[in-house]
Amino acid sequence: DLMMGLVGSEMCIRDRSNHGLFGKIPFLKIFIIKSKEWINAVKIELFFSKEKILTSYFNTVDFGSNSFGIKTAAKTFFNTTPGNLKPEQCAMLVGMLKAPSGYSPIYKKERAFKRRNVVLGIMLRDKIISQQQHDELVKKPIVLDYNVENVYDGIANYFRRSVYEYLKPWLKENDLDIYSSGLKIYTTLDYQMQIYAEEAVLQNMKRVQRQFDGHWQDMNPWVDGNNKEIPNFIETVVKNSWYYSRLKREFNGNKDSINYYLNKKERINLFSWKGSIDTNISFIEATKYLKRILHAGFLVMDPHTGAIKAYVGGIDYNHFKYDNVRSMRQPGSTFKAFVYTAAMDNGYAPCDSLPDIPVTVNYVEKGVAKSWAPHNSDFKNAGHNVSLKYAFAHSLNTISVQLTQRLGTEKIINYAHRRGIKSPLDTVPSICLGSSDITLLELTSAYCPLVNGGYRIEPMFVTRIEDSEGNVLKEFKVEKVKVLSDETVFLMQQQLLGSLSEPYGTTQALFSYDLFKYKTDFGGKTGTSSNHSDGWFIGVTPKLIGGSWVGAEERCVHFRSSALGEGCKTALPIFGLFMEKVLKDHNYDTLHALFPRHFKGMNRPYTCHTKYVPRDTVDTTMAPVDTSIINQIVLPRDDEETPAAE
Repeated sequence: DLMMGLVGSEMCIRDRSNHGLFGKIPFLKIFIIKSKEWINAVKIELFFSKEKILTSYFNTVDFGSNSFGIKTAAKTFFNTTPGNLKPEQCAMLVGMLKAPSGYSPIYKKERAFKRRNVVLGIMLRDKIISQQQHDELVKKPIVLDYNVENVYDGIANYFRRSVYEYLKPWLKENDLDIYSSGLKIYTTLDYQMQIYAEEAVLQNMKRVQRQFDGHWQDMNPWVDGNNKEIPNFIETVVKNSWYYSRLKREFNGNKDSINYYLNKKERINLFSWKGSIDTNISFIEATKYLKRILHAGFLVMDPHTGAIKAYVGGIDYNHFKYDNVRSMRQPGSTFKAFVYTAAMDNGYAPCDSLPDIPVTVNYVEKGVAKSWAPHNSDFKNAGHNVSLKYAFAHSLNTISVQLTQRLGTEKIINYAHRRGIKSPLDTVPSICLGSSDITLLELTSAYCPLVNGGYRIEPMFVTRIEDSEGNVLKEFKVEKVKVLSDETVFLMQQQLLGSLSEPYGTTQALFSYDLFKYKTDFGGKTGTSSNHSDGWFIGVTPKLIGGSWVGAEERCVHFRSSALGEGCKTALPIFGLFMEKVLKDHNYDTLHALFPRHFKGMNRPYTCHTKYVPRDTVDTTMAPVDTSIINQIVLPRDDEETPAAE
């Protein structure tokens, strides 16, 4: 009977229409199904012992309440393990197997009680329990410690969903189900690093949200380019929501009915940094509350293998399912690493210099002469030549624009794609300042060649997949392609190191963290989008790369100034807090490492170090300035703002 039941339940999973021509005839169809079940049951008995069959059955059978297998069932209904189940608890679970919903102790308490006692009677008959035990147990009420296990309970929720998306093509190709096929999936995630990453995100975001709320106080933070509140912003957001669409369908567009339910107060569970809030609130009020909340994404990779070591897609998966690691946003000045890579690969060196002066790019669009005049984030210029190492460390827009004009916009885009950016990039001069949207996942991956010897590398989520018997079904190998020369990699490493060694570099906020006593080098690049709506940081060490992003759901919700809204103040601290925890953990001592300081045969200057001079001080001994402008065919749309650096 057990074998027939096991095989029958397995066949239910399959397509019941696959019974041939006779399978469409009533009564004969049932005979065919039962015959197949009987044949399969005999086959299974020939190859497996009773103990093995029972083990397989109890590890997979459905007990209801989203609990598959005895281990999950014991935890769901009694918050214990199979070995610690009491006789009456065993009887209840076994009794449920006949019909999990029909004998559910949650919804059919009386039936579950009677069914449990039937099983206790069988246990008495088979001398599993004594008469005295039976008489005592049948009188006991069913006492539950009920807690339904969620697929996303525990850590790394965003990562788990990302793994599923990563494996979808392979699962479909092999006709496998990630939940019911008994697969053992070995991921690249480092459990302790994931804990450190989640702690770092939460610790930082509590602070940033507190600053954001204090910054705006009672004012609404959705503003236009002139920092003026956008009229009817919440109303527009609500009209674009799933709930509004549902109400519109349900009430055939009747505005009175729609508005009634949009403003009707209902019990809602909302996110807050002090814990979930159960409150009576309308959909419009909830939308207004949620749009003020800042979000984050954080990703840690092994640059040599592409292995994802930590992955935090948001601040709370239970309330916000959207994965910010895969969100498309403006990368700001983190994109300048592609500009400088192209420069180093085409003959420039960290100690070469260009003038930090106002730059204007003239261009023609549809026969009309136009111009674009980007500025540095502090609206200042040194007025004299500065080294490329200094310009990178200070994220000077003027220098990035000049390099792009000399090298060509298409060449910059080509280097970004070569290093791993897959999103389409606009062929406009402002691309050098990060005006085209990309994801944190691809940006972090695209920094790997600067650390691993010049190899583009695919992010790796899974190492291997086995079936329930331990047979390897799939092994995932590192995919590497050489895209940069060793010399270019070395020079870019000096640039990244310069972001800390050059005076007042934008990455020097890392000095606030306990990172520099472990014989480990750090470098990085900050980024901020044009209106401070996106803060970024890519931090690098010889053995780890971390990328972080901070911002609101809506791009018009942001800090109003660089004093609080720059990437070095919003996103960099996540990396700093994370690395502080990792370096203190002796289990990760092997990650301590230094970048090379010398390159044999290098004939380009890279060891310069700038003596700090205020950038608004004019150097009268500066080199002659070449103010010639290379014409550009295409430039930003008229409504596109100039992205700002730090």
